[in-house]
Formats: sequence, C-alpha cells, structure tokens
Amino acid sequence: MDRPRTFNHLPIYIDERKERLADVERRVRQQLGQRADHPDGRRTGSLHGAFTKAGQRRRRRSVWVQMLPMVLVLIILFIVILAIML
Repeated sequence: MDRPRTFNHLPIYIDERKERLADVERRVRQQLGQRADHPDGRRTGSLHGAFTKAGQRRRRRSVWVQMLPMVLVLIILFIVILAIML
C-alpha cells in the first residue's frame, strides 16, 4: 500500500523576527556548549520552554494587580452605604 504524500509547505513571506530569534537561540546554545538542532527539526537542550513559567507568573500577578483597586473601591463603597443606612 502506498504511503500518503507528505505535507510540503513553502512559505511565501519570510518572518524576519523568527529568523532573528533562531539566530539568537543558536548563538546562546553555542555559548552554553549545547548541540545544535537535529537536522530533522527536533529540538535539543534545556532552552525549549524555559521562559514560559516566568511569563505565566507575570500574567497571573498582573490580573490581581488590576483587580485590587476595583475590589478596594467596592469594599469602601459597601462600608459607606452601610454607614449611611445606619
């Protein structure tokens, strides 16, 4: 039985940012003494996903920082309304 034809996509536009990022990553790997990417596209080394946890933590913290003033205003408003009613 014949194998299905593989997907072969040739990009029309070049993403310069992606190329710069790949160059920076390759230089960092060379400086750290890690091997380069495999020819078949698999990544090696510990840089893959190394910065995702820090970004998630920052995003989580920013949500609380944005909600804190609103919560404080609601608490103060609740206290004021209770003081007026009594």
